[in-house]
Amino acid sequence: MLEGLGLQWVEIHGALTHFPIALLMIAAALEVGAAAFLLPRWRAISFWMVAGAALSGVAALISGLVTADGMEGGGGPLMPTHRLAAYGAVAVAIIVTAARARERDRTAPRAAPALMAAVVIAASLVGLTGYLGGRMVFGEATTAAPDAPSVRIEGVDPGQVARGQSLFARHRCASCHSIAGQGARRGPDLTQTGSRHPNPGWQADHLRDPARLRPGSAMPRYDRLPEEDLRALAAYLVSFR
Repeated sequence: MLEGLGLQWVEIHGALTHFPIALLMIAAALEVGAAAFLLPRWRAISFWMVAGAALSGVAALISGLVTADGMEGGGGPLMPTHRLAAYGAVAVAIIVTAARARERDRTAPRAAPALMAAVVIAASLVGLTGYLGGRMVFGEATTAAPDAPSVRIEGVDPGQVARGQSLFARHRCASCHSIAGQGARRGPDLTQTGSRHPNPGWQADHLRDPARLRPGSAMPRYDRLPEEDLRALAAYLVSFR
């Protein structure tokens, strides 16, 4: 259904994660500010921020699970820590929301420091979650693109191959894919992609809409790229055999 709407789970997850991160960071600042400046109204606002973070955090977790299932290798070595920090942040947010809701947000003075500490911990965990997510997406990103094999392939313009190599680097494709041992390993290895799919048309169609040709793919769509860029990238990819 999402593919029919032009949406990808990886894009949805990226959008949803902004909400718990922002809400918990603001809630932590409000909690600390309320304690420092004796402003109870800030704590009341913080309660709704944490509640919103709990709800949006659950949605982000679900989308993250679906996204990870479609990633080659399950997201790499950082995924377990990323996932554990996310679970912890959402769990703490839910516990704090439930505790304060039970008391109708009239927390006893002696319990306020503990709840403030819990919100700060949740904010720290969600910050770690975001940092690790960024590392998984951009941490291994490289502007390098391996040189295409020098063997000329019938029907493939060498000029297009060279342009495709430049585009491969510009769009940081190596942050997910490796070629001849260079690049990340979250997506499929492309070293033999030209042997598996020697048709440049297939490669271009796959770039436009990966999930249509490979259902469940977590790779984002590149249908907004100009047609000539798609053809150049396709020429570069089919050269690897």
